[in-house]
Amino acid sequence: MQFRYSVAGFVLAATTSFVPVASAIAAESAITASYDLPAQDLSSALNTVRRISGTNIVFDNEDVRQRKAPRLAGNFTPEEAVRRLIEGSGLVVRNTKSAIIIGRAGTPRSPDQVETAEQEITVTGSRIKGARLASPEIRIDRGDIQRAGFGDLGEAVRSIPQNFGGGQNPGVGKGARSGANTNDNVTGGSAVNLRGLGADATLTLLNGHRLSFGGSAQGIDISGIPTEAIERVEIIPDGSSALYGSDAVAGVVNVILRRSFDGVTANARVGTATDGGGTSQLYQIVAGKQWQSGNLLVAYGFRRNEEVDAEDRDYTNYLPEPYPLIKGQRVHSALVSGSQSLFDDVRFSLDATFVDRAMDGSYNTNNILSVSHTTDRSLSISPSLTIPVDDNWSLSVASTYARSRNRRQTASSSNGTVFLREDFCYCHSLHAVEAYLEGSALSLPAGDVRAVLGAGYRKNRYRVHGRSSANGDQFVTTGGDQSDTYAFGEIQIPVISGLNETAFAKALTISVAGRYDRYNYSGSVTTPKIGLIYSPNNAVDLKFSWGRSFKAPTLASIYQTQYAYLLPLTYFGRSDAAPDESALYLDGGSTSLRPERATTWTATVAFHPKSLPGLNADLSYFRVKYIDRVRTPIGFYPEALSPNYANYVTLNPSEVALQAAINGASGGFLNYTAGAYDPASVLYLIDNRNMNVAAQKIEGVDVNLSYRLDLHDGALVTALNGSWLRSRQKNGSAFPYFDLAGTIWNPPHFRSRASVGWEGNSAEAFVYFNYIGGVEDRRAALPIDGRSMFTVDLSLSYRTSTSGGFPNGFRIGLSVENLFDKRPPYLAPAPFTEPYDSTNYSPMGRFVALSLSQSF
Repeated sequence: MQFRYSVAGFVLAATTSFVPVASAIAAESAITASYDLPAQDLSSALNTVRRISGTNIVFDNEDVRQRKAPRLAGNFTPEEAVRRLIEGSGLVVRNTKSAIIIGRAGTPRSPDQVETAEQEITVTGSRIKGARLASPEIRIDRGDIQRAGFGDLGEAVRSIPQNFGGGQNPGVGKGARSGANTNDNVTGGSAVNLRGLGADATLTLLNGHRLSFGGSAQGIDISGIPTEAIERVEIIPDGSSALYGSDAVAGVVNVILRRSFDGVTANARVGTATDGGGTSQLYQIVAGKQWQSGNLLVAYGFRRNEEVDAEDRDYTNYLPEPYPLIKGQRVHSALVSGSQSLFDDVRFSLDATFVDRAMDGSYNTNNILSVSHTTDRSLSISPSLTIPVDDNWSLSVASTYARSRNRRQTASSSNGTVFLREDFCYCHSLHAVEAYLEGSALSLPAGDVRAVLGAGYRKNRYRVHGRSSANGDQFVTTGGDQSDTYAFGEIQIPVISGLNETAFAKALTISVAGRYDRYNYSGSVTTPKIGLIYSPNNAVDLKFSWGRSFKAPTLASIYQTQYAYLLPLTYFGRSDAAPDESALYLDGGSTSLRPERATTWTATVAFHPKSLPGLNADLSYFRVKYIDRVRTPIGFYPEALSPNYANYVTLNPSEVALQAAINGASGGFLNYTAGAYDPASVLYLIDNRNMNVAAQKIEGVDVNLSYRLDLHDGALVTALNGSWLRSRQKNGSAFPYFDLAGTIWNPPHFRSRASVGWEGNSAEAFVYFNYIGGVEDRRAALPIDGRSMFTVDLSLSYRTSTSGGFPNGFRIGLSVENLFDKRPPYLAPAPFTEPYDSTNYSPMGRFVALSLSQSF
């Protein structure tokens, strides 16, 4: 099936037509703009000049940290405005063909290093360097991660209210799998799950490059990236398929590594839960070097987390032992990133990562002991070339090879006798190549029209192979390939800026993007995205974005191992059932899946008044209409016999139907009842395999506030990030919508994280306030409203100067998560299930960590 949109076609045609004339266009002359900025912190002032002038201004956050800018009033060129703001700061300015570069006076940049800085003016959410975004943006930098005391990047991203902790994440317990079969801690990794739409609907990048999927569900682990190697993480919680591909329905996350780093930093972090279990050790070292024509960054990390067992918590110690609430794991990770100028301004860059993880776990379910050992290894290599075409355009060529191997060995026994052994590998690989042109197409009174035109090819491979005693220890393999050939274009048009502003409009920018994808088995599609930014004055930006997305079924959802489970009816809330009555429950992949389609739009009001120069406030409304979603239709076991799922349940199935279902289960038939399989005792055949659930509707509101008040010896810093979410689903045109958000094993309706702290020259102290709304438990006949959870975190740190003090470059930090040791909201106990929603609330309790860092 093809979906074509004239807007996207216009983008591809328009950007193509601009390329031949680009070399004939002269550079923009130095035009002045009017400024009236109060004295404020330097970072805010430079960003305001960037917004008013439309000029790319590049600086390192560490270089401008705690520096103040004087009042700026009058008409200036962009370079004049920047020079006045940094006067007396010790910083220097260099004006290049595409940006104003700011750096420390003691470390002047060579021409090659300036070229590197120009190439790094990337903006997640756009292919255009230095573009203004019509979509909301959330940013976490390395300092935020250190300040909060997070142990890994996955933990940091899980703290963001727009991200859901379900799917593939370490804290997801066994009971959550009854909420969705993607709620399964198979690898021990951390996958981003924006809006709760699934990890496969959030695109995760490393320096703009794709990574390999992992595990039995198609998510990308971010927890193996050493935090000391990270410059920042940019999150765009808005549909971005027209820019990046059809798996960016919920948004895109880009982990950006450090480039301008010279030296060595080593750190150690040790922490433990005061209630027992969960002891964590983290050791990292990162080394960076810059030279005249290039740079190199090398990082290594080791992390070991001990498990938290049910017997460690008084609200779970009734569960049969063993029962890990959070599995233990150990992780080795390594990273190499660098760039080198070759010849004629051609620059080569390389990003490479390797992660080796091991995890063990044992469960006792209905007197059946299951013991598992999991290893997960992933590798990615992404080389790229940037080639100047002329003064306005550059050509970028990039490729990626990535793979992951998740091997899981399990043995299940009853009364000491092993009756099931399994040894399976979930193997993923990615081959990708892409090329695109980016540059200035023409000059308008408000600035340069910038455009991108590119194309690429990507191939994902998914294989599940191994042995199971359930099918006679025969070696089985399943899986397939998915290839995508695509072309894309984007254009950003400055209609009004500080160069031609009017009384009613300080700025107006229009962006249009389009993408054409052709899959090997899902057909072709053209997807558009439109963005608009209007600034009626210097204090307010009004933003709007709209786009459509096409998402091919993931290979994991198609080829996921199919199982047939014989389960007692007590699993489904039938307490009145006879002991020998059972149901045959099917889950796994399906080869009959159709593509998913979505329409997304977002409206944002951004407020940054000059009367309060340290204040930034964003208020966004978003809506996603998702049809033909690939999901398991039944949320969790006890609801399976509800009338809402009648289409997927066969009452009193025939023996022939039961045998056909068992024969079709590639993973085998598993009997979890107390007796032998008797077809006459099977009252229900429940089909909960992946399928195209008819529709989902998602809408919500995000609020982001930050305020920085510079004082004599430091700054008072406050922030608030909150998200209200409503999501509903229906499983066919004949059925009504039912709630997802606000129900167990789905995101809550409301979640927020606020902070207030002092940032001094040497010492920092921050307090964080976390709120997670309650979720409704629908496993009983009468739903029960769950309680919310409110926790407080504390972080204290002291650091010495890198150029003075003793020892130089030393930092010590103390962090306490869940300071008052709040326990997760209690749910009604269910058989062999933790009595809380592990996708939203953690059983860790109070966690105290001490961190030490030394820079050389």
